[in-house]
Amino acid sequence: MQEDFGFQELVKNETDQLPLLESASGYTAGLKTDVENHGKAFGEFDTALKAASSVPSAAEVSNLDRQRDDSCTKLYTFVRGVSGHPDKEKAKVGAEAVAVFKKYGGGSIVDQPQNQESGTLRNLIQDFRAMDVSKLTQTGIKDFVDDLEQKQTAYLAAVKKRAKEERSELTGVIKQKRKACDEAYLKLIETVNALVVVNGDVPYRGFVESVTSHINHQKSTLANRQTNADKKPKDPKQPKQPKQPKEPKPQKPGKDDGKPDIHLPEEEEPKKPGGDSGAGKKPDGGGGAGGGAGTGGAGDSSNPDIHLPEEG
Repeated sequence: MQEDFGFQELVKNETDQLPLLESASGYTAGLKTDVENHGKAFGEFDTALKAASSVPSAAEVSNLDRQRDDSCTKLYTFVRGVSGHPDKEKAKVGAEAVAVFKKYGGGSIVDQPQNQESGTLRNLIQDFRAMDVSKLTQTGIKDFVDDLEQKQTAYLAAVKKRAKEERSELTGVIKQKRKACDEAYLKLIETVNALVVVNGDVPYRGFVESVTSHINHQKSTLANRQTNADKKPKDPKQPKQPKQPKEPKPQKPGKDDGKPDIHLPEEEEPKKPGGDSGAGKKPDGGGGAGGGAGTGGAGDSSNPDIHLPEEG
């Protein structure tokens, strides 16, 4: 949910590259209306998400997330220290532990979106549990792993509680606003693609290239997240594209006609760009400013949150 919100915000911020003044080449009243409608729908989506921060457990989730971040950082710092231990056997165990961390991003794990971090920490803890427990105990690493697992368990329990509260209070409203924003996005992209065919790409090139870059980045993020998941998450539903008006259709964008186009995912993408409060981290399904918390449907799971609306 939060990642979809983040993606829509990126798109909104790119609309200043479109010709929205009557004197600008490529301007149409319809394009301006579509940009305004998307901006309005995004604002309502934002307002609905911010309301989620008022559920009682939202603050608890944020606090427990900070605690597990702190525990993860301490574990990483400790194993790095052990890797330099004067006892060669202990240093070897420390080096193995550092390698486990680096496989998942090292110290940057705590900067991942919350849902992604939950999956990463689950895999990280499992890898540590697969190591020789006696060696982990002798080096002192086990105590830090135990602490991280406790913090992770407490966080996930709080997320589950928050999701239940959000489902009962806010899910319907947020889903409605999200759907409206997705549909406004689809209409805007449909209009831009049609105008590229009719007027050429020059007036719209900046917007097209920027949005395409954002889409590719999100697809890459989702692909990496799925690789780390225990199993492939269930694909979420995609918003339906508005019906085409009954009038002569321009050449369908996306054809190999030499003109750039906004290439949306051809297959259904999992649902996200996500982070919560805290520097360097995107909000996901839970509390925080600038978009607030997500809905109960977002929750904390290995399922990616963003879905990129498809081109018709």
